[in-house]
Amino acid sequence: MKNPKILMFHRIELINNCKINELYYHRKMVCKIDELFYIIDSYLTNGYKIGSIEQSISSNNYFHLSFDDGFKEHLKVATLLKNKYELNYNDASFSINVNNSINNQYTGMDIVYEMIRQGKINKFCHFIRLDNNCSIETIKLVLAKLKPNKLLELNRQFSDISNILHKTFLNKKEVIELSKLFEITSHGMTHRFLTYHKRDSKKETLKSKIIIEDLIEKRVDTFCYPEGKNDNTIQKYCKDAGYKYALSITHDQYNNYCIGRIIM
Repeated sequence: MKNPKILMFHRIELINNCKINELYYHRKMVCKIDELFYIIDSYLTNGYKIGSIEQSISSNNYFHLSFDDGFKEHLKVATLLKNKYELNYNDASFSINVNNSINNQYTGMDIVYEMIRQGKINKFCHFIRLDNNCSIETIKLVLAKLKPNKLLELNRQFSDISNILHKTFLNKKEVIELSKLFEITSHGMTHRFLTYHKRDSKKETLKSKIIIEDLIEKRVDTFCYPEGKNDNTIQKYCKDAGYKYALSITHDQYNNYCIGRIIM
């Protein structure tokens, strides 16, 4: 299994919709919808076909579209892709973080970006015991290594921010709608490094699968590691939970639980 052409996107800027926090642009996490179409058209022009995750790892003739984090605009993006390219169900996949889209408990860097936008990052740094002048990268490393219960405490502490982030991510109804168009993959419960607090990580890989499957009434066969962080133990958790594949950033050509993606 050579390095597959699985293209990974985060936020998509739709035409006449510039409500995305500037920090996402600064972090190079935004692709304009016309740029997305251009990328797809370029691959098609060069003789590639859009296909499933399985097709993209078994043949270099295929590429797959994957979207992480379940942002609000992904439902509209899915509809546009379906209509423009007449894609099959498995030609694109959208990863859903259970706490963001189902439990309304926001624990990832998105809460940091909103804090910065509102000029409240000092309060956040105090909560996680960091100097006010530390970099975003430092905040990210500390945040991603916190235990899940500490992350949920963060969500409760900054409930005003959580109310705003509710408009950033897909909700239950929208996830169900999205699941009728394209494949849904799991992005865990909390957006943290699963290589820490592994007892919780084991529960998280299985629990997220069960919750999403119950919601959309379809099998969830793929897990997407938050930030691509994984090791042999986390890969085994995914296998034991019943996933067929796990998507990372780095690629192991002999391992279905360490499939690389191309960050766009």
